[in-house]
Amino acid sequence: MRSFAHVLIGTAFLGIGLPNLLPACSAPPPPDVARALQSASAVFLAKVISVSHLPASGDTTGRYVTELATFSVLETWKGSNRPGDTIVMRSELGPGPCGMSATNNPPWLESPGHAQVVLSGVWLIYAYGSAPYELSMTTRSAPIEFGGVADLAELYRLTSARSLSVESGHRGT
Repeated sequence: MRSFAHVLIGTAFLGIGLPNLLPACSAPPPPDVARALQSASAVFLAKVISVSHLPASGDTTGRYVTELATFSVLETWKGSNRPGDTIVMRSELGPGPCGMSATNNPPWLESPGHAQVVLSGVWLIYAYGSAPYELSMTTRSAPIEFGGVADLAELYRLTSARSLSVESGHRGT
C-alpha cells in the first residue's frame, strides 16, 4: 500500500502554496512522531466514509455536538487494524473542546481569511485507548493535507527499522 501513500504525499505537496491554515483551538504541541507511535494504541491511515452529528450530552445551547465518524483503514503502522477495517472516531465539537471534525464541519480549521477549509477525508490517525477513539487536536492525528503527510516518511523509517531489528533477532526500540 506504500504506493497509495506516495500518491498522497505528491498530492499534498501540490498544496504547499496554499495560505497557512490555522486551527481554531489552542492545545499543547503533540509529541514527536517516535513518541506518538510508541504511546499510541493504534496508528493508521484512513478515509472518512460517513459522519453523523448528535447533540452533546447535557448541552442545552445547541453549540456543542458529538461527531461520530466512520473511517476505512488504508494502511496500518501499529495496532490490530488492517486495510479495509472500519473504525469509529468520536469528537466532542464546540467552543472550547479540542475535538476535530473529520470533515471540518463544524469548522475547526480555517484559512487566515476565515474561509472554511475543505478536507480530502484522508487522515493519519494516532489513536489512544480503545474504540471509539477520539479525534483530537491534542494528538498528532491530522488530515493528510494538514500535517499528516509530514509524518509518513518518519513512520516508514521507524517501523522498517523495527521490522529489520526483529527479523535479525534483536528487539526493536
